[in-house]
Amino acid sequence: MDDWKEKKKQLMQTPVFRDMPEDVVGEIAKVVEAKTVPRGTVLFRKGEPGESFWMIETGKVRVFRQDEQGVDLTLSELGPGQSFGERWRSSPESPGRRTWRPWRRAT
Repeated sequence: MDDWKEKKKQLMQTPVFRDMPEDVVGEIAKVVEAKTVPRGTVLFRKGEPGESFWMIETGKVRVFRQDEQGVDLTLSELGPGQSFGERWRSSPESPGRRTWRPWRRAT
């Protein structure tokens, strides 16, 4: 199966894209870029604008906030098939994200 068809298939299985018309998802799949992100990489921090939609293919991402002393407090963990970035773009209260295990993403 070619890369475009595989990307389209993966996107169609996510809650964000599941109900979209297949041709629209196909167009999105043409611009999706897969990248491997090393463990411990901070993707963005609270107050930073979100610039991408992220879909986790493998691995885990930890959603966190820092307390007043700078200690990371884990809010949740996201894994394969889950996504983020679609609702955080305009919120200055958005929590940060850090990779918990090496993972691949589609943006």
